[in-house]
Amino acid sequence: DRKRKRTYSSVSSLYILFQNLLLFDFILYQRCLTENLITPRWMAHILDEDTIPKFQRFAQEIWDVEEEEPKRAAEVGIQKLYEFFASCGIPMTLPEVGIQREENFEEMAQCAVAHSSISNQGFVPLHEEDVASIYRACMSESSFV
Repeated sequence: DRKRKRTYSSVSSLYILFQNLLLFDFILYQRCLTENLITPRWMAHILDEDTIPKFQRFAQEIWDVEEEEPKRAAEVGIQKLYEFFASCGIPMTLPEVGIQREENFEEMAQCAVAHSSISNQGFVPLHEEDVASIYRACMSESSFV
């Protein structure tokens, strides 16, 4: 009887571990989907005089963009990144991942800023209105050029 309980306990522990791994895998998968969905919109949102040279270099070195005008090169690079993610079958709008309405974007933006360092330590600091704007941009297909 004791051996049976120990076996059951081991199987139960393995089952819980397996469930946790599946949950972790699902969370990681969802995070990757979300990051890929958001990244091009974030890049477009922060595109300014300070970030154009970095995104121009990204476009030239990753996507072989040959545009002479720096802002245009950056925009083409962002577009190519977006198209690459889409070609991988990654959902590129929030409705594709089940978010149909914008009603919670302000609250989601507050939480994103409150529980991270994006407002003071990000590549470009983002505030609640920036985050909400990026979320809104994710509601539909995008073009960056």
